Amino acid sequence: MEKCGRRTYWEEWAGDVARIARTHITRIRTILENPANKKEQSAFRGFVQELRDDLNPSVTEEEVIEMLAQHLITQPVFEALFQGPTFDNQYPVGSEPYPAKIDPDLPKPDPVLPGPDPDLATVGMCQGKADQYSHDGSGPAADNGFAARNPVSQGMQRVLDLLHEHHLEKEADTLQAFYNSVRMRAEGIDNAEGKQKIILELYDKFFRNAFPRMTERLGIVYTPVEVVDFILHSIEHLLKTEFHQSLGSPGVHIIDPFTCTGTFITRLLQSGLIAPEQLPHKYHHEIHANEIVLLAYYIAAINIETTYHAQVGAQQGYQPFPGICLTDTFRMDEGDDLISELLADNSERRTRQKELKDIRVIMGNPPYSAGQDSANDNNQNIKYPRLDGRIRRTYVERTKATNKNALYDSYIRAIRWASDRIGDAGIIGFVTNAGFLEANTADGLRQCLAEEFSSA
Repeated sequence: MEKCGRRTYWEEWAGDVARIARTHITRIRTILENPANKKEQSAFRGFVQELRDDLNPSVTEEEVIEMLAQHLITQPVFEALFQGPTFDNQYPVGSEPYPAKIDPDLPKPDPVLPGPDPDLATVGMCQGKADQYSHDGSGPAADNGFAARNPVSQGMQRVLDLLHEHHLEKEADTLQAFYNSVRMRAEGIDNAEGKQKIILELYDKFFRNAFPRMTERLGIVYTPVEVVDFILHSIEHLLKTEFHQSLGSPGVHIIDPFTCTGTFITRLLQSGLIAPEQLPHKYHHEIHANEIVLLAYYIAAINIETTYHAQVGAQQGYQPFPGICLTDTFRMDEGDDLISELLADNSERRTRQKELKDIRVIMGNPPYSAGQDSANDNNQNIKYPRLDGRIRRTYVERTKATNKNALYDSYIRAIRWASDRIGDAGIIGFVTNAGFLEANTADGLRQCLAEEFSSA
């Protein structure tokens, strides 16, 4: 008898899911190609235009169809894991209801944590003014749960509601045994840490195999927790020594602009670096995250929300994380939102984030592009006029290298974007490759970092 909860079982299901996803894609395409389905075509085209507005103009109709198919298949997975509105899983394994309270007036000792992988470089930069610092849920019935409250999920569902009239969902019945296996695996796990582990196992063993083109194209990678913790504690140390603040201080806005599955934010919430009484305000107003990949965005939102509820207790009720956006961070400063009908809440979140004048901490693992056979290579072909103009006027102008194309790699774009976003005072904590430390093409970048930051 097959043991439904084991990981290899999920890997075996991945082939069936990949087939069903292709069937969904074919059916959606057929529905949209039928001239009689004008209402469906209109809704779909409006959704495509909105995604191009929120993400980038290069989003194709085929990619949006894939996103809808992924949503159809994966939404029941999340609902199987997190049934009901209150997230009854209260505390992480081995933890107290709240992290230890921190006295913000006490300096934090230098972190003693495992160093990062030798093939990675953790970039920590402190920028400041010289005169100031040294520089059930089984579907729609779960009205208060994730699917019903997440703004992107809502927008997806509005489009799919029209398509469901064409019996789009009947293939999904085949997956009921798989969804049951996820539900069985989740039964008895009443803590955030356990369910987060299941999510990452699902992603690693199931989603990667079920949607190989997506994961290969986007070059999605996970940041080791030890590296994340090292960066978080280093940022806290720098905030105290350079700015006389902490991650929990009022007014210290924090953003992970490339959040992937939300590891940086979840570890921040679990770290104890933000005191219990500071958490609600931080969660609702001063922690922000962006993600461009739909599936990673969903997982990040669920991870962050589950972690928060584990810290504050289930009695607070379900509180969605208002700081996460489905967006292309590099396009945030390229123009205003022009379309906001199906994804109105997501557009509103983007607008609020863009209007923030003072981002003090930028942290995360930027997308990689150099030397990868993935969509990150394609990302180099996406035009970001303002951002690339800043690179041209700074890093490119100061380089002596003849080949300047490498200066438009995604991770260098991330450094330029973050350097501009924090303004005159702030800290950047990134995981990057180590090429820019010695590469001839990065001489202009190194010169600019020395000029723009008080310490790096």
